[in-house]
Amino acid sequence: MNIPRFFSSTPLKPDSTVRLTGSPAKHMSKALRMQPGNSVVLFDGSGCEYDATINSMAKSAVELRTHLARTPRTESALEIELWQGISKGSRMDAVVQKATELGVTRIRPVFTKYGMVKLDNARAEKRTKRWQEIAVSACEQSGRTVIPEVMPPIRLEIALEALNQNQQAIMLALGDYSALGTTPLTGKRMILIIGPEGGFSNGEEALAKSLGVTFGSMGPRVLRTETAPLVALSILQYRYGDMGAKH
Repeated sequence: MNIPRFFSSTPLKPDSTVRLTGSPAKHMSKALRMQPGNSVVLFDGSGCEYDATINSMAKSAVELRTHLARTPRTESALEIELWQGISKGSRMDAVVQKATELGVTRIRPVFTKYGMVKLDNARAEKRTKRWQEIAVSACEQSGRTVIPEVMPPIRLEIALEALNQNQQAIMLALGDYSALGTTPLTGKRMILIIGPEGGFSNGEEALAKSLGVTFGSMGPRVLRTETAPLVALSILQYRYGDMGAKH
């Protein structure tokens, strides 16, 4: 049986007392029905995790005692920043969750010409907060110890124009491009750009090409916007990251 893992917004250290409130406390007490003396694993996003023992429980707070720190090898050396065209409904939620499980270091939702989602500032802020919470939950489940940052949504053109010329970026698009798995990487840091349901416009692709973005293909079939990042991230982690047999 796996020991439950929880994120602590309070920085952790060995052999110390920590108090969790909110969703983690409710989940321990109501969903898992845990009791004093039970064991959990805590992490604070710094790269370490700690075995911990529950000291006391109340309806809205749990007090725990941490033990020694350890640094599990759950973070990939391949740093991937995912730029994802914002999709409708729960699709974007699923992309954030699965991309986190697959090891992305940062997620930037982008507005595109053919995207069907429009968000004002208030809704964008609310949605970003929700996506960040989903990333935290995915880290708890997957064993990750560093939480990917979900950045505020931005127009794709603005993001492209701010690209660092020394940072490799790959855009997935329909066309006669080399397969993603054969695209050589220039280092261990990259940006992966994936469109929404309607794909990219000619203007968006032309701008990306003018700024030195590499284009890659996902093969002969058209993948849904929520499927493409999962396949692409799996290919990249297998080819260059920590999911391949050579690792």
